[in-house]
Amino acid sequence: MRNGIPFAAEEQSWFQFKAAKSRLLMLDGLGAEMLEPKPKSIRLDGMSTCVRLEGLYWAILKTMADCNRITTNALLTGLDREVQMYRGGVKNFSSLIRVMSTAHLLKMCPEGVRTLIMENIA
Repeated sequence: MRNGIPFAAEEQSWFQFKAAKSRLLMLDGLGAEMLEPKPKSIRLDGMSTCVRLEGLYWAILKTMADCNRITTNALLTGLDREVQMYRGGVKNFSSLIRVMSTAHLLKMCPEGVRTLIMENIA
C-alpha cells in the first residue's frame, strides 16, 4: 500500500504460482474432488434437469446457500428466475453458475485484485 491505496504490484502477488524445477505448480492445493465434475439433478420451477459442475463449484454454491439459509436448489432456482427475467435466459446454465460463483468470490478480494481482473476482461 502507498498512502492507504493498494499498489498494483502488491495485488499481483495474489496471482503468483509456486515454481519447482522450472515449471509452475498451478494445481498445487487442488484435490481431485475439487476438479472432478459431478452431475446433480435439480428442479428449476418444477422442471427436473441435470447440472454438471466441478466439486469446487458445488462447494461454493452450498456455502452461498447456507449463508443465506436456503437450499442449493433454491439458490439455483433464484438464479434461473433472475436470468430469465433480466436476460431472457442463458444458453449454458452451468457456465452461468461458474461465472456467478466466481463473481461472488471476487467481491471478497481486495479492490486492487478486482481492478486487475476487470481490466483484463475483453
